[in-house]
Amino acid sequence: MNELNDLETAQVIQDMKKGQSNILVAVRLRPLWKKEEEDGEFNIVRILDEKLVILQDPHDFEPDEAKNELRKNRTRERRYAFDFAFNETVSTENVFKCTAHFLCEAVLDGYNSTVFAYGTTGAGKTFTMLGNNENPGIMF
Repeated sequence: MNELNDLETAQVIQDMKKGQSNILVAVRLRPLWKKEEEDGEFNIVRILDEKLVILQDPHDFEPDEAKNELRKNRTRERRYAFDFAFNETVSTENVFKCTAHFLCEAVLDGYNSTVFAYGTTGAGKTFTMLGNNENPGIMF
């Protein structure tokens, strides 16, 4: 992560301490599995400014002659904003620093804190939370 993310994390912490915010929502993009790559699948998710997630319309990647004439000038692209959006190259340590590290101090100061992982099967929740021997998750 970069200095900008450190400043944004500090701002989120300050907002929480002031009572202006009491929830932080982050998303982490997992890399494609080998099987997905072998099957010719590709990633339609793009992350901008470490906050904005863009889900591109898969039909936008088709050659023009394969596109449906009725959808020619339409796209089903979707955009979602989060407090933090991490791409597939960001380490678990950096995810921890931005999302859960400051909660440890808050718990010791008597505040309640919860880290909740949500997503579909295979989305990477267990890896992010528990990790493995070489790359421990944020719970450790």
